[in-house]
Amino acid sequence: MQSQEKTLSKAIKEAIQFVKINKHYLLSHHLPKNYNRCLTIKGTKICSRCFGFYIGILVSVLAYGFIVNQPILLFTAIPGLIEWALYKIKKISVNSKFIAINGFLMGLTYSYFLFNFLNLQLTPLIITASISYLIIFLIVLKISKSQFSNI
Repeated sequence: MQSQEKTLSKAIKEAIQFVKINKHYLLSHHLPKNYNRCLTIKGTKICSRCFGFYIGILVSVLAYGFIVNQPILLFTAIPGLIEWALYKIKKISVNSKFIAINGFLMGLTYSYFLFNFLNLQLTPLIITASISYLIIFLIVLKISKSQFSNI
């Protein structure tokens, strides 16, 4: 029993130390060289896209009855996907507020997928959109990784 308590205590101490060392990544997973893609709130860097994404999810939860019945929300992630692809492939960066708006729209799309998935309302349109987003995502990652391997 004492051995388990010591192990747990050690694990907690290690976790606290890890958080202390990496605290700047808790709200922004970007390296300092990419802080231009972050919002600064009270001196704290927050990933713009993630911030918008979570606000989009929050709005979706609050407006669940409206969100779940709006198939147009399948497509609100497209501007964010284009912006992300341009950044990954061409290193074209835009204003962090624009990225936050794209994140918000992506959060709406995510919520629409999630709500309909949880309600088992997987229409052919939802399945096609899901597969399309996945394919585009994988292609962009493949292209961006192959560019870096040539450097």
